Amino acid sequence: MSSSSNASNIALNRQALFQAECHVERNKTQAYLIRSVVEENHDSILKNYHAAFRGNRNLANANTDDLFRNRQMLIRCTKVDSDVQVNFREAKSNEAKIEFLEHRADLNARVLGTTEKQAGANAKLIEINSDIMTNNEEVVTFNSAQIAKNTDLIASGCGVDKATPESNAALIASNAQRIAAITAQAAENSAKSAGILASTEANRESISANAAAIQERRARMRANQDHIHENQDKIAALITAVQASASSASGQVAANKAAIAANRAELYNVEGVVLENKTRAYMARSVVEENHDSILKNYHAAFRGNRNLANANTDDLFRNRYAILRAMKIDAANQVHVNFREAKLNEAKIDYLEHRAALNARVLATAKKQAEVNAMFIEINSEIMANNEAIVAFNAAKIAEHVTLLAIPDCMAKYCAPASPEDNAKLIAANKARIDALSTRASANSDKAAEVVVVADKNRASIHKNSEGIQERRERMMENHAKILVNRAAIAKFVADM
Repeated sequence: MSSSSNASNIALNRQALFQAECHVERNKTQAYLIRSVVEENHDSILKNYHAAFRGNRNLANANTDDLFRNRQMLIRCTKVDSDVQVNFREAKSNEAKIEFLEHRADLNARVLGTTEKQAGANAKLIEINSDIMTNNEEVVTFNSAQIAKNTDLIASGCGVDKATPESNAALIASNAQRIAAITAQAAENSAKSAGILASTEANRESISANAAAIQERRARMRANQDHIHENQDKIAALITAVQASASSASGQVAANKAAIAANRAELYNVEGVVLENKTRAYMARSVVEENHDSILKNYHAAFRGNRNLANANTDDLFRNRYAILRAMKIDAANQVHVNFREAKLNEAKIDYLEHRAALNARVLATAKKQAEVNAMFIEINSEIMANNEAIVAFNAAKIAEHVTLLAIPDCMAKYCAPASPEDNAKLIAANKARIDALSTRASANSDKAAEVVVVADKNRASIHKNSEGIQERRERMMENHAKILVNRAAIAKFVADM
């Protein structure tokens, strides 16, 4: 193999290498563009989440509290003339409480179900952070190996004196083979980029649709609030001192009275459990949200912090490598020596591009997972919005009942006029059955709350472990940086001695 033939092949490799470098760097830009879009989508999802859960949900719940306050006052304003009517009023009071608690227990279950999905999405985010940390570890390991190679080149020279046309030809052939592999991986990364970008755009459309729906639902909540306040003004005009006529109840009336009291006692206990579940559900949601914030902290530390540091180390060490090779003492008239240096420069570029192409693939794989997790969070937001819609619809129905009742002249005098002991007994029995169902549901919600907290605590332990790993990796990156600086000083002396 002649030196002139080797020189020609080196030039061909340099041309292919330039094209591969452009492709790899374009993939790098595309990968970080996709990551940027995915992150922007995630931030928009969080904006929707805060608007739907911390904003609209509080408004909807406040409306529910206000309208049931109105309901209880309406019932208390009922004019009663007999024990039958007293029993009717008290049973209706229990019924109103049951309606509220059924709604609250159902909402507790939905909050816990959504929180469970959030915990699952957090676990996927933890996995993504672990992937990023693994990628950072590979960059650190790669950098360490390349720093050692630079150190060895500085200490022992580049081996140009041992170069032959045959060894140069083998190096050139190896370079050509690696360039072809880099080009193939770059093409594969380009294809992946297109697919991931399409999914991120689909996510963006869903996010925008959710944002519009959140605004529309907030407007309906505010309309409900206006109706509630209108009803409050009408109820205020009805408030009078209402006294039940004194009489001695007997028979069915007395039995109804005792059953109402028993229902109220049981209802009080169930109310305590339901409202405790509400506290537990929001406590679990609070832990999951805190975990999510901690995951994002780790993400920013691992990707925006450590990854930039690791990539800067890679750039610095290859800058050192090129300086070492260019400072190589060769006989410019000796084409074998010239070919050796040029082939080694190509090899150094190949080392970098192989690393960069592999890292591009890992960045894209992680971005794909992030896009999938974003889809999970969009689903979670949709559930929260659906729950908000259920509250809005529930509130609107109860407001309509109040409006209808308040539209009847002398409504509170007529409200319990048709009551009979038999009708009251049916109402009391229905209330008892609903209280029993509430108790069962509340127990199930208590169990679910405990399960969700266990998952959240497990996630928290993983998050803490990742945080420690990020710090340990950062320290190793700084150690590599110190070695790069040592090599840089040695190279400066090496260049000065040329």
